[in-house]
Amino acid sequence: MPIVGRLLGLLFALALLATAAPSAQAATPTEQARLLVLVNQARAAQGLTPVTASTELNASGEAYAAYMATANFFSHTGLNGSTMTGRDEAAGYLGWTWLAENIAAGQTTADTVFTAWMNSSGHRANILDPRAREMGIGHAYSAGSTYHDYWTMELGARTSIPAPAAPAATPAPATTYSLPAAHRYRVTLAYTPRSA
Repeated sequence: MPIVGRLLGLLFALALLATAAPSAQAATPTEQARLLVLVNQARAAQGLTPVTASTELNASGEAYAAYMATANFFSHTGLNGSTMTGRDEAAGYLGWTWLAENIAAGQTTADTVFTAWMNSSGHRANILDPRAREMGIGHAYSAGSTYHDYWTMELGARTSIPAPAAPAATPAPATTYSLPAAHRYRVTLAYTPRSA
């Protein structure tokens, strides 16, 4: 019976470790909706078609933001070697013709992360890419991580999702996005074209 006791003790210890692991709070529907509005306002100002929310890209973005927050790292490549395309496909986003990913860390609200992305030429290019048709947002918070807040924006296009009609171009004043220099933010981007 000592072996059974040891096994039970080991299982109990593993259960305690699992519950003690840092957890990450996920993006709220309000955050996801707010970013969709901000992205589509920026796209409309440039005469581009709006993007729609994708359940699959939201799932991919949520899972990856939580992974970065709980594992305390910041990169487009997961510690397990995962890539944007692999994660999006694993979430069910199949038949894609174009994918892009923006990630950020340290921003606490949808508005501040959007501003950070729009102040970065590469992130802005992803948001305003005319090929984008769908979007997913992930946000995770972990108090024990370096940046606390981790964000992902997955953008994609699939052959099964036709392009919506472009909005009528209306002159809009140029928008400048700026962040206080004293805040510590980190943003990065990735883009993968589909091979022909």
